[in-house]
Amino acid sequence: MVTAIYPEIPSLNQRTIYLPRWADFRFARKSGRPSDFQDGYFKLAFLGSDGLPAAAITPECRAAYLYAIRYESDIQTAVLHSLLTETYPAYRQVYRETAPELMATVVPEISNPDDLKPLLSLAAVHLHSTGRNGLAYCGYEFRCSWDEEHHFGILMSGCEIVDIGGADVAMMPAECLP
Repeated sequence: MVTAIYPEIPSLNQRTIYLPRWADFRFARKSGRPSDFQDGYFKLAFLGSDGLPAAAITPECRAAYLYAIRYESDIQTAVLHSLLTETYPAYRQVYRETAPELMATVVPEISNPDDLKPLLSLAAVHLHSTGRNGLAYCGYEFRCSWDEEHHFGILMSGCEIVDIGGADVAMMPAECLP
């Protein structure tokens, strides 16, 4: 249910989105400072098809905005499942081969979504102006322990994962999308 905090039609001036389920994911950077927006409010950006700030909010973008709020739990489940089963094990393998001495602190062994809470934090949500099936693409940008320089990004269409990679994946212009 959308609360009074969120109007049915978001405006281009809106700079945050309230996604409280991500508030407990609190990766602290090497500086020791945790990421911003720990209260469940996260940076929100509306992107045009060229990847630059949008000049207007499309109907697909409005739909994706409301979807991100209403189905936050389902989206989080999809993201965390992908991390646990595919992405995170691949990063562990890279560290095993290139920097095994860092595995315990950077990519420790995990077995459930709660184990990711100190390793990951949502930094921003990027709503694109285009998408498919009536929903704009929605990119989630995360700060993470395993790649502090490029971060982690995931692009979604509803609850479906479109692409996974560095933070740039979350902000990818429409012409570059699969």
